[in-house]
Amino acid sequence: MKKLKTFEPSSALYLGDLNRYVLSSDDTDKNETPYLFLMDDRGQVDETPLRVQNLSQMTDIESMTQDGQGNMYLLSSLSINKNGANKFSRNLFSKVSRQGKDLVLLEKVELRSLLLHAIKNSDIPDIQAIQNQVDQSLDIESHFIFDGQLYLGLKNPQPRPNEALILNLGRIEVLLKEQRIEELSVWKTVNFGGAGTECLLSDLQMSGDEIYLSTTSDRGEPGYLWHLQISTDTLSRVDTFDDVKPEGLALRAKDNKLMIVFDQGLEPALFHMRPRL
Repeated sequence: MKKLKTFEPSSALYLGDLNRYVLSSDDTDKNETPYLFLMDDRGQVDETPLRVQNLSQMTDIESMTQDGQGNMYLLSSLSINKNGANKFSRNLFSKVSRQGKDLVLLEKVELRSLLLHAIKNSDIPDIQAIQNQVDQSLDIESHFIFDGQLYLGLKNPQPRPNEALILNLGRIEVLLKEQRIEELSVWKTVNFGGAGTECLLSDLQMSGDEIYLSTTSDRGEPGYLWHLQISTDTLSRVDTFDDVKPEGLALRAKDNKLMIVFDQGLEPALFHMRPRL
């Protein structure tokens, strides 16, 4: 593992045209400016952060993805803050146009309220299992886009210990243009019970028929890297991290590498490059 200086990373994404990783951070300035950071293979972070034009405030960006049309998608945690406050800037899902290092907001939605309403009105058993907890414990650190639809990986709440819901919210176009969730369903309930320790979903990366997932623990227990084969619904544990928290995953297709970033709190952050399976 290598040290990553300057800030605490919360998610990562590889940008092939720049041959750089773009990272988000839990940290921001007092104005809640949505800064993003570029990093090379050596962990060197560019001095000047990226700024999303026309997006004045967005905080706690926990997940990023991109489509094939040059757009990035940024997702806040949708969680209340440590003081129990529900802040608009933590509740956003944003679509951003990218040309090189230039980022411009295209559309955004205040997603927390829409998702809470959909969850509370669902009759799906695994969603009903989290209804009583969702107001206080909703926390999302991962998402992906497939066939124009948005999928969210819930860190909390869990329907049962060590199980993570991956929810399908329907078409992104409906969500952003009509400001509503087309239809809420459970795409998959992932059972991490085989680890024998607390497992909270911290990121996921989909590629073809496979998904890489990372989990952390709030109890000081190990973090893990997992691999899910979608067609066979086979989950396997790939790696164990005893003393660090894997917070973000980024796939680099050109050489089949997976980059993992670790949030170390007050200590310098770490990153690790490994081959994908």
